[in-house]
This record gives sequence, structure tokens and C-alpha cells, in this order.
Amino acid sequence: SAEFNQQTAFADAVARGVLYAVRSRAQVINMSLGYSIHDDSELMRQMVALAQRQGLLVVAAAGNQASKSPVYPCRYAGVVCVASFSAD
Repeated sequence: SAEFNQQTAFADAVARGVLYAVRSRAQVINMSLGYSIHDDSELMRQMVALAQRQGLLVVAAAGNQASKSPVYPCRYAGVVCVASFSAD
């Protein structure tokens, strides 16, 4: 049984959604969300890798904080990272 970790709880919940998309034979996973490396989880990394191995296109937001800090899962290899140039 996996131990609950409040810091990674959000990423773990999203990871379960990624697994649902894989099992449902989705073709694209779009995640309009992001979080810091401190909130990332091994489960999320594994589920995104599984989705990619199954041929799904994984898209994630670059973030909304105008920060130079990396945003996950956008930072994962092979994930299409989407950003905006201006507020419009």
C-alpha cells in the first residue's frame, strides 16, 4: 500500500486521471495545470511515461506565474508544453 504524502497528493491525483485516459484509449491528454518540482511525484512521472509509451500525445501548461522556475509536468521529456505570450 502506498503511503499518503500531502506534498505530492495533487500530482498523484492527476496521475490517476492520466491512467484513466490511458485505459480509456484516449489519443491526447491535455493538462491545463502545473506545479513545482517540490509537488511532483514518482507516480505522475510513471503514468506520463506509460501514456507516452502507449502513443498518447501529452500536453501540459507552462504555468501562469511568469516565473523562471520549471513547471511540471510540462518539464517532462516528450510533453508538449503550452504557453502564452501575453494576457490576451
